[in-house]
Amino acid sequence: MSDPAHSEKRTPDADRPADADRPTDADRPTDADRPTDDDDDHFSGLEDGAGCTEIWEHLSERRAQADARPAENADD
Repeated sequence: MSDPAHSEKRTPDADRPADADRPTDADRPTDADRPTDDDDDHFSGLEDGAGCTEIWEHLSERRAQADARPAENADD
């Protein structure tokens, strides 16, 4: 039987160099990865803390309004 006080536990990452855990430049977000105002524009008008139901209703209303616009312009 082995002595637990003297046994080494090896983790799956034990053979990996310590630097492998540090982010590289390729791992860091670039400006293209950062959200812009356009990325979350569809959430404008929602209160902070809105739940799934409120978000669903808000997006459904926006979609219905967008669908109604071409019909309004067709009458011109």
